[in-house]
Amino acid sequence: MRSTLFWIATAVVMVVPNFLILQKETLRSSSNTVFLELAPVDPRSLMQGDYMILSTTLARRLQRMKKRPAREGHLVIRLSQKKVAHFVRVHSPNKPLQAGERLIVYKFRKNRFQVGADAFFFQEGHGKYYSRAQYGEYRLDASGKTLLIGLCDSKLRRLKPPKNAPKPRTTRQPTNLQRPPKPAAIKKAPTQPSR
Repeated sequence: MRSTLFWIATAVVMVVPNFLILQKETLRSSSNTVFLELAPVDPRSLMQGDYMILSTTLARRLQRMKKRPAREGHLVIRLSQKKVAHFVRVHSPNKPLQAGERLIVYKFRKNRFQVGADAFFFQEGHGKYYSRAQYGEYRLDASGKTLLIGLCDSKLRRLKPPKNAPKPRTTRQPTNLQRPPKPAAIKKAPTQPSR
């Protein structure tokens, strides 16, 4: 019985991550490119360690609406010639999409609306290369799911560190491969004969 459970658990551990990777790769390769304009964030929280907090103008638009939309749903967007997404409306299932309109998923998480990824991770020490980000480059599938590909400047050029960027300094101490010395043998004190 235990060995059966072990093999089932092993299969789940192997299959689920690979399925998620396959899903992301399919989204990455078979979806359309779309650029979401990034909204300014509090400069104190712009870079937190090795990632940048992202917020989009689409999410800010939801935040400012007088009539609060549902916690999860779809926005209707229209793409410019350069594939920049522009807000049209919050999607209503009883109103069909018009020509040139697309859906994009939104969620309410961590006390704010989110469209696309809410963070961009980068290698330690490379934050300065992404500080000019104005747009997020995403892949968008027909159901409205997105996958963040990279960050772009105001002319939609992908930002990345130069090839000769310095490697980050490591904070780890080199490991000592020598064995620790053997502890000294503990000598017992001679016992005194009882009188």
